[in-house]
Amino acid sequence: MLRRLKRSTTVAVLLLLTAACNSGHSTPTYAIAPSDREGSAFTHDLAALGVRNGLSPRLGRSADSDPSRTLYVLEAHGHWMRIWSQNVEVCDFNGSPRPDPRQYVIFVEPILPILPNGDADALAVKLKSELAAMGYELRDQESPCIGRQGR
Repeated sequence: MLRRLKRSTTVAVLLLLTAACNSGHSTPTYAIAPSDREGSAFTHDLAALGVRNGLSPRLGRSADSDPSRTLYVLEAHGHWMRIWSQNVEVCDFNGSPRPDPRQYVIFVEPILPILPNGDADALAVKLKSELAAMGYELRDQESPCIGRQGR
């Protein structure tokens, strides 16, 4: 009985150490939609790519009385991975934050932090390629207020 308890404790400690050593976080990618696409188009395009890659997407949005302030969100799960995306908040002419309907942040990561990032990283590269082929501009850094600069 004591031997079993020691073995269980050792396994638990090793799992915790593995989780602590693996960040489990991906580097965000920023996508900028072409100017001829409506706000929800990116979320629907990313959902379709998620389905094509075996993930189950869930889409959501939060609308204000001003349609330009709609927040679009996507979360997709499958193959022990998670895609999460939403449009980025940028400043308007008054300096107030608002969701930009053309600029999005995307994360692809393992569901559990103890899992390696390899599959998630490979999916992120594949999604970037597919989004670029669809006409989206992809960046590694956010571009604040890009929606207001006539891009």
